Amino acid sequence: MKLDFATIPEEVIPHFKGGEKEIAARMFWDGSTRIMRARLAPGASIGLHRHEGTSEAIYVLSGRGTAFLDGAPEPLGPGQCHFCPEGHEHTLVNDGTEDLAFFAVVPTLAAARRAYLEANRAALEDGPQGRARGYREKQTFAR
Repeated sequence: MKLDFATIPEEVIPHFKGGEKEIAARMFWDGSTRIMRARLAPGASIGLHRHEGTSEAIYVLSGRGTAFLDGAPEPLGPGQCHFCPEGHEHTLVNDGTEDLAFFAVVPTLAAARRAYLEANRAALEDGPQGRARGYREKQTFAR
């Protein structure tokens, strides 16, 4: 399936996961995986959070920043990828002088996915409109 992020509306989310400033993101969610193209302005960050039932890969497109995995700093630049395994915590900080643009993938792991599907069965059975409605009603990732 092709995803065209230019056609996905950009959301500006202040203090994402408790971070500084705001994140601008174009997000796709199909009920099991979240994929987003996002950017953080200089001084902005994604707050510290733990991945339970998910993991996350962040690939830097442009700019510079630092990811902290379980408190350990990982300086990042274009072409580098940060990975946060399930059960660990991380944050991403734009400590550079230009926007930090990145691509992130957050797959829901099997047990968590089964629980999500069971909890959202009615919306998912309604087809694409139901999935879209379920996404809008349950944007737990976004806020």
